[in-house]
Amino acid sequence: MPSKLVITRDFDAPRDLVWRAWTDPEQLAHWWGPKEMPTSVERFDLRPGGTFLYKMKRPEGDWWGKLVYREVRAPEKLVFVSSFSNPKAEVTRAPFWEKWPLEIESTVTMTEQQGRTTVKLVARPVTKDPDELDFFGSVLDNVRTGYGGTFDQLTRHLADCAGRSILIVRTLDAPIDLVWEAWTNPKHADQWWGPNGFTNQTHAHELKVGGVWRYTMVGPDGTAFPNRQEYLVIEKPTRLVYKHGDDKNHEMFRASVTFTPMEGKTRVSLYTMFPTKEARDTVVEKYGAIEGGKQHLANLGDYLKGMVQGR
Repeated sequence: MPSKLVITRDFDAPRDLVWRAWTDPEQLAHWWGPKEMPTSVERFDLRPGGTFLYKMKRPEGDWWGKLVYREVRAPEKLVFVSSFSNPKAEVTRAPFWEKWPLEIESTVTMTEQQGRTTVKLVARPVTKDPDELDFFGSVLDNVRTGYGGTFDQLTRHLADCAGRSILIVRTLDAPIDLVWEAWTNPKHADQWWGPNGFTNQTHAHELKVGGVWRYTMVGPDGTAFPNRQEYLVIEKPTRLVYKHGDDKNHEMFRASVTFTPMEGKTRVSLYTMFPTKEARDTVVEKYGAIEGGKQHLANLGDYLKGMVQGR
């Protein structure tokens, strides 16, 4: 009887975009879980030992599940132990199969070639009980079908995100606490914020959920651009979510920034989602948003060199 489940699927999206779909709680809520069973993310902590607790909504009664991460290696590998649970994140038996193993360890790897990403999932029961192992092997076809439906949802989600989003990623030679400080403290942000040739002036800033950062960017030709950011999620020092606009339109796009420690360095992922493909294409074609985003993170990297030296 087979002792592991192996599923491989190709996605028409770059690896960084696929990685975000697996590691951004807002995105997980759009595709995680079986078909026709909406999922809500109740707790999310992306680090070894951290927990992803979710609820699957059913007319007959909700199901709860959780993942406990064992390895997080952006953007190529996740290892986690999954199980059914109760709302307190305590492990419970599967609600449909009595002999289904309590815990399953899964390794997810992501490789990219020519803009496409191959995801390979290998899952093994965390048990030595022979009855549970035999049962696991006997239902693999059913489980594979279930994962197939979930991956179909991921395919549709990625297609939607690719058309409406911009993703800029850069690894910076500074520890995560300094990167967080440089990003969230206007004293520092005013020194580097924006593409090449821009200057920045903060008028008001309140780093709390619901708090607003108002600032003016001035371009190389002297044009002033008023900006407004309202914080929606603050998880120091790993994640920020905010809606970006100005005083007339408070949400031109929504941005999610994640900071991932990597052996003394920090991987910064800046992900912006626009309401429509047309809105996204306009800022790319008219304002050079992709190149501007790359310059934005490069300027942060340059500024951090001074912060590191000043420690």
